[in-house]
Amino acid sequence: MTTAPVDTVTEGFGKLLDPASRADPYPLYAHIREVSPVWVESMSSLVVGRFRDCEAVLRDPRMSSDRSSIRRSSVDRILPPDAPSSVRQPWFVGLDPPDHTRLRRLVSKAFTARTVAQLEPRIAALVDDLLDNAAEREQLDVVTDLAYPLPIMMICRILGVPMADEQLFRDWSVRLTRLADGFGVTYGDGESIPDWLQAEIDLHRYVLELIGSRRKDPGDDLISRLIAVEEEGDRLTSDELASIVVLLLLAGHETTVNLISHGFLGLLRNPQHLAALRADPGLAEPTVWSRVCRTICGSKQPSSDRAGAHASTVRRMVARSPDPWARTPCTRHPVGSPRSRVPNPAYAPLGHVPWEQAQRPP
Repeated sequence: MTTAPVDTVTEGFGKLLDPASRADPYPLYAHIREVSPVWVESMSSLVVGRFRDCEAVLRDPRMSSDRSSIRRSSVDRILPPDAPSSVRQPWFVGLDPPDHTRLRRLVSKAFTARTVAQLEPRIAALVDDLLDNAAEREQLDVVTDLAYPLPIMMICRILGVPMADEQLFRDWSVRLTRLADGFGVTYGDGESIPDWLQAEIDLHRYVLELIGSRRKDPGDDLISRLIAVEEEGDRLTSDELASIVVLLLLAGHETTVNLISHGFLGLLRNPQHLAALRADPGLAEPTVWSRVCRTICGSKQPSSDRAGAHASTVRRMVARSPDPWARTPCTRHPVGSPRSRVPNPAYAPLGHVPWEQAQRPP
């Protein structure tokens, strides 16, 4: 580990927040990867960028995903007395076993393969409606007309939110987006409530009312199924339910917007693959699967997370593509080849080119 290039690392993190870097952030990721691992005292963080180093950190049993104490200490001092207690309930993705294991086990009972498969016709109908509306206008903005509204509409239907209240969820999602990456989150001056926190409080209040309504009158929705979930007498509390719903909104909306938008962008910047997809629509399924795997599994794609080792905080920036230290190099296969149809995150039916190259402006 080195401490020499600290200034360049902190400068690199600063540039990542610059909107001008969003079109092509990969040189910044590459630089951070090259100089890491490095301890940055001003951030109380260990920057880890190489694949093997990241893997070692994430597999080390001394590492922790629990960030609840960090958030609680910052939020408690500005949280109004009448705020729902569920706001203090940590998201289970940021908990360690056995708490994480318990919540994940209970939640997974409501997300069966059959339940997910039953959503397909509803999703297809929503997409058809959005595209029909765009066809009537004779223009389509992928983000505004498709990528952004689709996931929020689907999440609301999954939860059983009345259509009249969908705009509320859209507004809350926009205001809470900063929590998705952690950058730019401020905790105010101690006298006023930050906008993102007010949105979170309002969302929790709404969700708790919805949970109370479903306890009295269950329906065919996710909240009703989560309420009914039980294992050996263990059930989810109202605070845990509210926290899970808020997490679903944040994690499900923002990531899906990026998934759809970046998928379109990759195709538009690689017209030969767009042409192949148009010629053979059967390529759509492996193409989408590969794109989802890149997002969920982090295959050849940068991501960020935070972990704690005792009193220390580890900040990792994972930029796996192309990492000379990576275990598996990026594999290229021609569109339409047998391997391009295999739904495996090691393959890339979408572009068959490194992630950086697919997303970088021509």
